[in-house]
Amino acid sequence: MALSSYTYDPIYRNAIVEVNTQEAGVLGITADLLIQVDTVDTCIVYFMCADGCKLAVRSCVKEISAADLVKFVLRDAPSDEQGGGHFYKAGGFAKHELIRNMPMKSFLLKAVETFHKEVTLFRAGKEKINLSGMTLRIKKTSVKVGYVRSTDIAEKGETINIHMLEGDTTCTASNNLYLVVGVMGEVYPVEYKKFKQKYTICEGTPGSKKYKQPPSVLIDGKDNSTYLEKHLKCCKPHVNRIYAKQLNSYMRVFTQRDKDNYMYGKPGDYLVYPEKDPTDVYIIRGEIMDELYSESAE
Repeated sequence: MALSSYTYDPIYRNAIVEVNTQEAGVLGITADLLIQVDTVDTCIVYFMCADGCKLAVRSCVKEISAADLVKFVLRDAPSDEQGGGHFYKAGGFAKHELIRNMPMKSFLLKAVETFHKEVTLFRAGKEKINLSGMTLRIKKTSVKVGYVRSTDIAEKGETINIHMLEGDTTCTASNNLYLVVGVMGEVYPVEYKKFKQKYTICEGTPGSKKYKQPPSVLIDGKDNSTYLEKHLKCCKPHVNRIYAKQLNSYMRVFTQRDKDNYMYGKPGDYLVYPEKDPTDVYIIRGEIMDELYSESAE
């Protein structure tokens, strides 16, 4: 049986095991069972087939998303072949050329070790950010974005699951919670007090162009995503000054606003903080930075 022969790394609390069949969901079922072991925080179950290797990845700790882990393992593959999933469950496929003739178990062990060593973990408010290399940037106020009050799309008290560009988060619908939709269709939860500080409601159509992805959320108890575009009203950001530094490596950031779900930055993204609060650290995607901010001449 596969569970009797898994390889365990006590340093990273990760388990890896091969299964010899892909029938009837054995890959996923084995991963679901293996992650129940008390000493296992993450696990990878794999099946070798003719053209590569199928992967099932699981996590039970908030510091590591299964989706981020599988994408990191497959980071050298084309972007549309890097796998995906959710925080606790994910999967992917590694072609033989990606493995480079290494034994699959060795390839996976090395990838997990590299993830832990190279994907920095930062907790805003508990650690001090390295300010070297940070430059001042100013938000472009001409850009219009969308917003909707959370209780306009969900019942008060319902849990809303949001798949942000930088990571997953959950929030509870209330009259005090707004969902802001950025220029690429990315969704962010914002408390009403913060919303008033950052945005002005205006006329017009949100978004400078067609959304790259239809903005949506998943409400607990509903099988399908709730799409937001038809509910959106328009607002524009106030002048916003931030300090930013482009990342040259991967990074996980637990923000002060959400200590249970981290933001995930990749090379080319930006580590930022507001001009007046260097403890409020978060991640902005590289393409969003280019769309919304310009470098200050100061």
